[in-house]
Amino acid sequence: MSNSIKQLDKAPDFRHFITKRKKDAECGVCLRVLRAGDLVKAKVVDGVLRTSILYCPTKTPHIDSANEYREYLVNVLSVEENKEYSVAYIEKEVHNWELHRVRRGYLTLPDVKKLTKAHRQAWNDYCDYQVKKLQKEYADLRQQHKQEEQDIRNKIVEIEMDRNE
Repeated sequence: MSNSIKQLDKAPDFRHFITKRKKDAECGVCLRVLRAGDLVKAKVVDGVLRTSILYCPTKTPHIDSANEYREYLVNVLSVEENKEYSVAYIEKEVHNWELHRVRRGYLTLPDVKKLTKAHRQAWNDYCDYQVKKLQKEYADLRQQHKQEEQDIRNKIVEIEMDRNE
């Protein structure tokens, strides 16, 4: 199987639907609040809709920077919830947003304005996860190649035996 076909097999399938959850959820990428009745997107794996992690719908761009998230908290979320957020609360939430984005690999350390130990730890955890994932992929690939080599050897032996009969 060629590498490009493998990539197509791995490409996730997503479906849009209206959420009916009683509790609010957050987008798995940008932490935008998704409420009951909102259009959301979820991944389909092996024909099963995985609703444990929801995403913003396709036409809604994700929040990609700390400033955008800060604006979202002040201009959208505080208005929807009819609350006035303190500056300390907003900065704490922006910090948590950055940690989430670093942990998921959407944000790198140079993109973070105020770097903390927690950011470094989140980045290290992300890198460890990526290394383990690639090591597993490498081991699987090696196993597959060993099996293919063995199949070829068996065919050679079979042909040689047929020739000698």
